[in-house]
Amino acid sequence: MKEQSLGTQGVKKRGVSDKALRFARTAGLALLGVLLSQATVFENLAPFGVAFAAAVPFPSGLVVAMGTALGYLLPGAGFTAMRYVAALFAVTSIRWALAGAGKVSRHPAFAPIVAFLATLLTGSIPLVVQGMTLNAAVTGVAEALLAGGAAYFFHISVGLLYSPWSASSLSRQELCSLVISVGAALVGLTGIDYMGVSPGRIVAVALVLCAARYGHEAAGAIAGVAAGLIMGLSGAGMQHLGTAYAFGGLMGGVFAPMGKLATALSFLLANGIVAVAVGGSPGVYAGIYEALVGALVFVLIPKSLGADLSKALNPKSDVPSAEGLRRAIVMRLGFASKALGEISQAVGVVTDKLRKISAPNISTVYQHASDDVCKDCGLRMFCWGPAYNDTQSALNDMTDALREKGTITLDDAPSQFKRRCCRPEDMVKEINHSYQNFSIREGAERRAAEIRAVMADQFEGMSRMLSELTEEFEEAECYDTEAASRVREALEQNGLLPLEVSCVVDRYRRMEVTASVAGHAGIRVNKAELTDDVSHACDRDFSHPTVDWAGDEARLVFKERAALSIRIGEAQHASGDAPLCGDSYETFSDGRGHEVLVISDGMGRGGRAAVEGAMASGLLERLVCAGFGYDNALNIVNSALLVKSGDEALATLDVASLDLYTGKLIVRKAGAPITLLRRNGRILKCDTVSLPVGILRDVRFEQSEYKVAPGDVVLMMSDGVDTEEIGWIEDELIGFDGEDAQEFADHLLKLALERAGDHEDDMTVLVGAVRKGA
Repeated sequence: MKEQSLGTQGVKKRGVSDKALRFARTAGLALLGVLLSQATVFENLAPFGVAFAAAVPFPSGLVVAMGTALGYLLPGAGFTAMRYVAALFAVTSIRWALAGAGKVSRHPAFAPIVAFLATLLTGSIPLVVQGMTLNAAVTGVAEALLAGGAAYFFHISVGLLYSPWSASSLSRQELCSLVISVGAALVGLTGIDYMGVSPGRIVAVALVLCAARYGHEAAGAIAGVAAGLIMGLSGAGMQHLGTAYAFGGLMGGVFAPMGKLATALSFLLANGIVAVAVGGSPGVYAGIYEALVGALVFVLIPKSLGADLSKALNPKSDVPSAEGLRRAIVMRLGFASKALGEISQAVGVVTDKLRKISAPNISTVYQHASDDVCKDCGLRMFCWGPAYNDTQSALNDMTDALREKGTITLDDAPSQFKRRCCRPEDMVKEINHSYQNFSIREGAERRAAEIRAVMADQFEGMSRMLSELTEEFEEAECYDTEAASRVREALEQNGLLPLEVSCVVDRYRRMEVTASVAGHAGIRVNKAELTDDVSHACDRDFSHPTVDWAGDEARLVFKERAALSIRIGEAQHASGDAPLCGDSYETFSDGRGHEVLVISDGMGRGGRAAVEGAMASGLLERLVCAGFGYDNALNIVNSALLVKSGDEALATLDVASLDLYTGKLIVRKAGAPITLLRRNGRILKCDTVSLPVGILRDVRFEQSEYKVAPGDVVLMMSDGVDTEEIGWIEDELIGFDGEDAQEFADHLLKLALERAGDHEDDMTVLVGAVRKGA
């Protein structure tokens, strides 16, 4: 019970605290409304109080409106107070009428629209009564727009009071809104002065010095220009403050690394220089006094607050964090690669030990046979005692015949065995039976050893895969921030609003530009002009962008234009017009500027050959597109075929990879027939000796490298095409004009079928015609 009562008291205390907090917040907002009602620009316009009343959340809106109205009615105002009080009444009425429409009243545009309409309507009434002039109409619209804009920034700033935040966590929009709101409040403070000295300008000096100290030259100069402009708009005779504050902010930022005192002294020196240049006047002297007091306030600012300001004015760049993430990935991949390599070694060691321990021994065949046949024989003690060596030698003499034929007969037994053994027929029969069991065990053990070895190869392959990824991440992308800035400007010049821009240079020194822009799918942009502008900004030649839309945001991707392109022709025929062809082929881009052509010929014909060929070519494509090297991918494909089934599974692999940027062509073969390359009007033959995949554990590509140019042609064929007599193929290739690759592939296949006659086989033809980049 005591615990329950204590808990209840705790709730009551928190409730009182919440009420006090709400009361203090509402009172503070009301006082701020009084201050903003006194903020005038152009001597007699005071729309900030109306804008603030429209921006404050509705539960506090009535109190704030009353406080703001009180501020407008204070004596000494240089404006028509009742007009703004009427505007406040209009704002409060509109908000009360729409209080039930929560979705409307919470929209960010609601406060600006209400402030704009209330200011415009109440400002139009005197014009209608007294007569409207062009100058008065323009001033009225400008004031209404100022009220709407201020309400937008006030709405964001007031929202910060209702959520936890810190200076370092503010977004650019929130920071900008807060600065504008503080500027408007400073305008209200400038109306309060003693002998020409205003607390508003003293606070402005302190803020400029903070920006200079913790944001250095850029922030100091910007804050100085903004503060000087605000002070100049607030009244006559203050225009020199724009120069004094801007020059002082810049100088303060220059000397900021030397400490707060150096920042303050440099600001005061700059203001003194401007004062001397302008000449003595009461306003200039007051500005000097204000600068001295503001500098003193700045020096007394706590160090902890300065640290928060430094975080807000110097946000961390994303590039170091991205670099840190890249390093972490490289380290994790490196450890994983080593771990898998160690597992591979461990599996290999275990395989060797198991082979020695559990490998079947043919001597067990004779042991089992003798145990069954000789156990009841009277000569057992003699044969396996004094005559042990002779008995064992006689049995061993039958091993070769047993291994060769799988079974033996009495004729295969040595003569001394037949003379001495009392039951030779039974012994031969039992030896045959034991050998059958031995053969089954031996085959199973051999298959298990092969699987263990393949598993070790798989782990080793995965280790190499991760090692390749580690090297790629290690060497890979860097971010060109300067180019990204220029691309951002190019997008803005084309009427786009960029949200994020990145310029990534990959390991091949090729740049990819990715930009997210705000808008909708109906936006029309001249892609040619945009591409030219982006190319000029990055000093590179880009292709037209690909555009993907997601809601109200578009993603534009520019890739460097390749020097070459390739037109591909594909033709295939299944032997006997079967539904499945034993050949399989793939043509794809690996995403790194390479066009790849692959032919795989499975062993035999029909369904089984089709499965093996498709498995080899398809798996190779996926591994290469995932970023793995060809040799490593080949080992994985080979291992997959080895463990696919107990039956032998063979497939050839013929791969041609063309770098569209450099013209480097690499032809890789594993048991594949000849490839022809027409280069500069001559025929080059690529015919290397290599083994297909799926036979041995250790397999590798035999490769050849060439340099190609526009007009060259690559011709790949499966062995169903007559690759032994290729003279006719060379003649056709020389005569090919390089235009329609598909038509040429169909033409070659037709001729190959005519030449094959009744001896047709599965046939595949791939033609790659190299052209200039699109």
